[in-house]
Amino acid sequence: MPHAPRPARSRAATTTLVAALCAALCLALTGTAAPAPASAVASATPASPGRAAATGTVPLAGYWSYAGGTVKVTARGGTITAVAATHLGLWGSGLDECITWRPGEAAWGAVTGSGLSYTGMVRWWDDTKDPCQSIGDDTQASFTVSRDGQSLEVCSTPPNDGWRQCYRASKRPTLVASLGDSYSAGEGAGGYDPASRGCHRSPYAWTKYLEARNPTRWHVESFLACSGAEMPNLTGTFKGEGPQVSRIHPFTEVVTVTIGGNDTGFSDVLTSCFLRWKLHQKNCVQKGKPYRQAKKFVRGPLASRLGASYQAIRAQAPKDARLVVVGYPRLFPLRGKAVRKCGWLVPQVRKALNGLAVELNNVIRATATRNGATFVDVLDTLSGHEACTGGASWVYPIKPATNAQAGHPMARGQYALARRIGSVLGYS
Repeated sequence: MPHAPRPARSRAATTTLVAALCAALCLALTGTAAPAPASAVASATPASPGRAAATGTVPLAGYWSYAGGTVKVTARGGTITAVAATHLGLWGSGLDECITWRPGEAAWGAVTGSGLSYTGMVRWWDDTKDPCQSIGDDTQASFTVSRDGQSLEVCSTPPNDGWRQCYRASKRPTLVASLGDSYSAGEGAGGYDPASRGCHRSPYAWTKYLEARNPTRWHVESFLACSGAEMPNLTGTFKGEGPQVSRIHPFTEVVTVTIGGNDTGFSDVLTSCFLRWKLHQKNCVQKGKPYRQAKKFVRGPLASRLGASYQAIRAQAPKDARLVVVGYPRLFPLRGKAVRKCGWLVPQVRKALNGLAVELNNVIRATATRNGATFVDVLDTLSGHEACTGGASWVYPIKPATNAQAGHPMARGQYALARRIGSVLGYS
């Protein structure tokens, strides 16, 4: 349906709307929630020749938060080049609209004692269209940004109006999206969020541990990992939830993922090994079909499918987001004398399962590296506390497949993963 034309705004109405815009932008930078959410992006070109550019370090660059949304300030060569904000509402107009500063018609001025002066044309858009459709109203607005490295202050003065007001937003922690399977969801650690249903998302998952240890620096905005997930579930529905990649927050800075273990059928291998022993059959390495299939998959299609999965994540995540690929821990002791009360874990089976874990991690590492991701090796993280080490174990006991927690790190194991991954990423 075509968009109905807007009645012309009088000059007084335009001034009122400019004031509303500035007030909305200011509110967006305070901690006071704007009313009806809308999307807004303000973009500016670098200062043109003849205009003073902001030089040196620009502490404003980065992410800033307010109640209900996020502000992102980017800079290049010491000059602020763009400002983007989510959930800006035009309180006063009674409408939700998209707002942009048009490229080429706005620039940041010089750094002064009070901050950076910004002036540009504001264009109003109808956000019932996707993408937003221009409805043609232009007007001028300006504001000054002060900087102290700790807070972002916006002071606005609408044209033809002496009204002026200033607001602040605080530096925001790194926004994280946690994707993947049970090893990121926290299966085995307990305390599952009822709202996550069969995904078994735990507050003791390693990403959530990092958040608890670094509350001002690390925030899991999108906790999407789901127990049982395979690579196709990153881009498709699973357990009643939409594709994981489509739910990444638009201002996410770090995307973490563990994926590939379920595709390989590692849990089926464990179940086969346990049950064959219970049934007094030849062990799973000698006769177990799941083990042979897993080896074939790891040495065959795994790499190409992982690559496609990483590319799918990059296609949906912000372009400057960091992709962190985490491997899987070794679940069984390297030395047979460490095994306690696990009759099924005979030497041949133990060595084969550990060898399969090494192969799986090697493929994940190589594929992540080829796709420009950061790979975090956690293979030895549970050393001394693997499954079948008796009271020292940090792994949920291996039992028949009816218990989804079997073979997963418990809370202590997830904590160990958090410390290892955090030390690599700088969030220990």
